[in-house]
Amino acid sequence: MATPFGMMDPRAMGMGGTGVSAGSTSSAAHFNPALLSVARRKSATAFEITAAVRASDPQDLVDDADRVESAFTGVEDALDAFNAGPTGNTPQRQAAAGQLASALGPFRDVFRTVSNKNLEVNAFASPLTIAVPGKDLGWALYGAARADAGMRFVFAPGDDALLGSYQSAAAAYAASGSNADLTNLCAQFGGGGGTTCDLEEPDFASHIDVRGVVVREIGMSFSREFHGRTMNWAFGITPKYQKISTFDYSVNPQDEEDIDADTGRKDYSSFNFDLGIAKDMGSGFRAGLVGKNMISRSYTTVLDNKIELKPQYRLGLSHHSSWTTIAVDVDLNKTKPLAFEQESQFFGVGLELDVWNFVQLRLGYRGDLAGNYDGVPSIGLGLSLVWLHLDAAIARRGNDEVMGAVQLGLRF
Repeated sequence: MATPFGMMDPRAMGMGGTGVSAGSTSSAAHFNPALLSVARRKSATAFEITAAVRASDPQDLVDDADRVESAFTGVEDALDAFNAGPTGNTPQRQAAAGQLASALGPFRDVFRTVSNKNLEVNAFASPLTIAVPGKDLGWALYGAARADAGMRFVFAPGDDALLGSYQSAAAAYAASGSNADLTNLCAQFGGGGGTTCDLEEPDFASHIDVRGVVVREIGMSFSREFHGRTMNWAFGITPKYQKISTFDYSVNPQDEEDIDADTGRKDYSSFNFDLGIAKDMGSGFRAGLVGKNMISRSYTTVLDNKIELKPQYRLGLSHHSSWTTIAVDVDLNKTKPLAFEQESQFFGVGLELDVWNFVQLRLGYRGDLAGNYDGVPSIGLGLSLVWLHLDAAIARRGNDEVMGAVQLGLRF
């Protein structure tokens, strides 16, 4: 299981995730360090703060979970009504048992719908990036953190049988009003023996699995343009120190408040590096190639699952004019699932229009060559006011996948 390439820049997000050849000085350390030495004339020293987040719910788990919670409220209300009534075999308790049987049926039906559905969340933040472009020596210093996580609901078949027996016991007592059926109802719901019990909530075997990784890193990028006999290339490298925290655990859906990043956590640290090349090809065209996390690392979670940081290769081609940028990026290798998501191999296309040199309008589209994720359109906006620069972007596909990013910085 491996982490995806990631999203590290609102400009790139607005342009479909492209940045390997079309990235700016401020994003070079994250997308392709060689871009520090193929700077355009208006590229400048940059100080940036960046944040981005993505949430994907391809199977409508959130909506289903809301329906489960709403249906379970009916069960809780019926249990409260039963327990609030006079003890023993009474008409009030018999009526509450009927209410309970009626509530258990819809809850049982909707509870099944969330079986094996998953939710994906990705986030990135860089509290500071300092980038200085240069043909002979470009460099950047940054600190950043990213989180990639998945959540899956696992419905236990035994819970369906459990709810069926609960419903039958409640319906039987509601229909007969006999002490024998009341005693059976009390025994089913953990209230003990006899006819004076209080009913307890069902103890479900279904569970929510959570797995993910947080990577915090400090990196220093260096780049230089080298002159060849037939063409010039820029090469870049980013050595980086990483602190990796994996988390992997299961939690009962009745204890969802226990879901946090410190449960099932295991910490590691290591060194890694990125490599990139870039080439201005003339007539406004530029090509780029990057390899991220060139040293393959494997980390074992507390539940003995493997999370890998493997080399990821991405190719980019772009065309630049005085007021437009058109870019295409594509993953050269597939990304295996980190937790419960699907295999992916993303590509992106993007367009940027530079209006009056202080407003940038962006459009993009991200697709998946592996065919497991639907395409996501994106839109972005950049504002340049003297030294101050603000970028924002959003990408969305209905309610299934939403991404957003913002960046604030100074450029000189």
